Amino acid sequence: MNFVMVEAYWKIGRMIVEEEQHGRKRAGYGAQLIQRLSERLGSEFGGGFSVQSLWNMRQFYQCFPILSAVRRELTWTHYKALIRVENEAARAYYATETASQNWTVRALQRQISSLYYERLRLSRDKAPVIQDKLYQPTEEELRKELERERALEQQERLIALTTELKKALLHQLFTQGLRGEPQKQTEIGLVPQSWEVVRLGDVAKLQSGGTPARDKLEYWNGGDIPWVKTGEIDYLVIDTTEEMITPKGLENSAAKVFPKGTLLIAMYGQGVTRGRVGLLGIDAATNQACAAITPHDEMKVSTRFIYHFLEFHYEDLRQMGHGANQRNLNAALIKGFRFSFPKPDEQARIVEALGVLNTKLTLHQSKHAALTALFRTLLHQLMTAQLRVHDIIDVAQNNILKS
Repeated sequence: MNFVMVEAYWKIGRMIVEEEQHGRKRAGYGAQLIQRLSERLGSEFGGGFSVQSLWNMRQFYQCFPILSAVRRELTWTHYKALIRVENEAARAYYATETASQNWTVRALQRQISSLYYERLRLSRDKAPVIQDKLYQPTEEELRKELERERALEQQERLIALTTELKKALLHQLFTQGLRGEPQKQTEIGLVPQSWEVVRLGDVAKLQSGGTPARDKLEYWNGGDIPWVKTGEIDYLVIDTTEEMITPKGLENSAAKVFPKGTLLIAMYGQGVTRGRVGLLGIDAATNQACAAITPHDEMKVSTRFIYHFLEFHYEDLRQMGHGANQRNLNAALIKGFRFSFPKPDEQARIVEALGVLNTKLTLHQSKHAALTALFRTLLHQLMTAQLRVHDIIDVAQNNILKS
């Protein structure tokens, strides 16, 4: 019976992926498809087909695209744990070990959380690592491990719930507004009747940065000017940067310093980077792949309103990109992008509503990241057999109680 359910979920995942491929030219098609499918399946079959569940099924098919390779011994809960493993080789290893060793879901999660596969690969002396896998925890240790897993799962559920709520709120706010007024059809879809629709370049100035010559050490060594790259733009406030440049590097390049509060957009970058936005929490320079967006009149159109507007239209922005090998944005395309906005008082209320959700989401993400990072910092001690998994559980227990 378990495998019948697993197979059904695999087929739903395949259907989602194939439908996405057919509609890949339409902005946001995947998210729209999953939302509609969730509503249809939910009305026909009841629970079990939430938006998050369908995303899991989609990911399941992408991680295990060959049905005959899906292990019949594993349950759907096993596979939900496996699809979170990004490394394909590690995922295959855990699937094989789970089937051959008859691991429970908790045992599988324990091996993934302790980075067993990574430790086994990196350790020259594999005996302590293998012994650690064979270690049988006491009832008290299992209780502590379960509490740790529940803490992580709770944060994951809260992150997923808050993320879905934010998506729904973005759609509601930017298509219907707050006044319950009629809508009008525009180039960017339905918007409230009273909202103005202009080019983004009509209400804001765009500037890009630059990169000092890499072979000039005096442009980089000892630098104290934060320098943002597109990979650091990810719907958050940027308070630190991976690299810094010197005043000489700034002077001898196209880089320029933008003030705290400036809105940045990634014009190109790997994967999902292109089209993302972020806000500077510090004065910082940027490379040429970033564009700074500054409203001509903050009292008419606020920076944070533009931020949320571009967040909502992420997929539409990405569809505008072009390039031989990757689809890039540029200043002209961004300036020409249609932008709709209400009166300043309604902008402020929209920004406030979304700010509350952003605060909650950041809190849950920080707690989850802290719990996950705790175990990664102990990797070296695990590899050298200075600690065993049950020692980590004690450390985790103390941190969970503090959070």
